[in-house]
Formats: sequence, structure tokens, C-alpha cells
Amino acid sequence: MVDIDLRTDRILLHYVLAFVGLTVLVFLESALGLIPTFYGSVPKVSLCVVFLLALYAPHVASIYLVLAIGIIFDTIQSNPFGYTSSLYLIILLVMDWRRPALMAADDVIIWFEFILTVMALTLYMFIVFMIYHGHWPPVSEMIFQIGFTAMLFPVFNWIAILARQFSQYIGVVK
Repeated sequence: MVDIDLRTDRILLHYVLAFVGLTVLVFLESALGLIPTFYGSVPKVSLCVVFLLALYAPHVASIYLVLAIGIIFDTIQSNPFGYTSSLYLIILLVMDWRRPALMAADDVIIWFEFILTVMALTLYMFIVFMIYHGHWPPVSEMIFQIGFTAMLFPVFNWIAILARQFSQYIGVVK
């Protein structure tokens, strides 16, 4: 009985940490837009984290989590409701499909898969922008956003691998 309670407590802790961490990350990503270099083309750091969360901790990356985080982000950024959630849901679907192959893959292959996913998401963002605003989006800013997000991904992947190894070392994860 005690073992079941500890296991459910640990799972609940993982959900809470993922929600709080992604919420803080969404606020930080929104704050990056205030820096003149990133004005209008903030790197999609949350896409990196949701991708890695779906890869390394699929039990935590749930539909409810990404819907809630997406609605929070849409509220902060004044995006159409469901826009960011749909991006995150697409990542979850892709990772559900590609996760078995990526778990045994090299870091470069994971990075390449992320770049392909972000390029597909950028095409989706392009279409949604055209429908919502009625004109072409700023292509140069979108290319900058894709490039900077792709360059940041290996850093987040390295941090995720380091955190996973540390968790295994201290005995939190087997």
C-alpha cells in the first residue's frame, strides 16, 4: 500500500514540476520578446522542451499539460486560443509516432528530427498566420526564429540528458 502511494506521489510530483517548469518557461519566452534582438522573432524554446519532454518523459507529456500551457501562452501573447496548444499537440503526435526510433538514435539524429518537426510547424504557423491576419507573415523573422530555435535545441538536449543521468545517479529514476 505504501509503495503505491509513493509511486502515485512521484507521478503527481512529475506532473506538477512539468506544469510549473513549462509555465515559467512560457513566461520567460514571452519576456524574450522584450529584448530588441528578438522582437518579433523569439526562438520557440517551449517547442524544444515539449519535444524533449515527449521524448524522454512521455508519461509526463500529456494532452492536458500541453493544452493548459498552450492556453496560458496564447493568453500572454494574445494569440488565437488553441494556436499554441495545436503546435504542442502536433509535437506530441509526432513524438508518439517517432519515439521508439529516436530512443535508440544518436543526438544528431534527434536534432535532425527536431529540425524537420520545427520546419513542418513553421509551415503550419505560416498558414495559420495567413488565415488569421490575411497577409503574408514576415518571412525573414520566421527564418531567424527557426534557425535560432534549431541552434538552441542541442543545449536543451544536453541539459535533459544531464538531468536524466543525474536522476539515475541519485536513484530517482531507474
